[in-house]
Amino acid sequence: MDFTFDKRFKKLSTKLKEFKQDVIGILVASNDFDFCVKIGEQIKKEFQVPIIAGGYHSTLAPEDILKKNCFDVAIIGEGEKPFLEILENLSNPKSDIIYEGIKGVCYRKSDEIIFNELNCLNQEPDLLPYPDKSLFDYQQYINLNRG
Repeated sequence: MDFTFDKRFKKLSTKLKEFKQDVIGILVASNDFDFCVKIGEQIKKEFQVPIIAGGYHSTLAPEDILKKNCFDVAIIGEGEKPFLEILENLSNPKSDIIYEGIKGVCYRKSDEIIFNELNCLNQEPDLLPYPDKSLFDYQQYINLNRG
């Protein structure tokens, strides 16, 4: 869900209850860090699911992310592959290892912050699917950025 134009947590909560998610990802930009923490804390109060942070702030300062108890994981760099690996591990009921060994992942284990090996940049970006721009009003974002 996008909070760019509508920052009501109640709306998010309603959507999350409808969807019944097993994991939540939050894109964290540095200028929105405090707001993302607020959202993460609200989600943790209502839903007992892992929250994975990605985005610029997660890449630049993963320890800032994990100092906040609302976040379980910070993805460093490109997140498509590590996020998929986390989802695969979470869907395997026999796996105790959810985050260990996944490149580009930083997570908290007890009170310790664990940094896995960094992920290499995707050398074949054309293999990634194109974003579905029909899911949101793209023109609204262009207008916002024009001031």
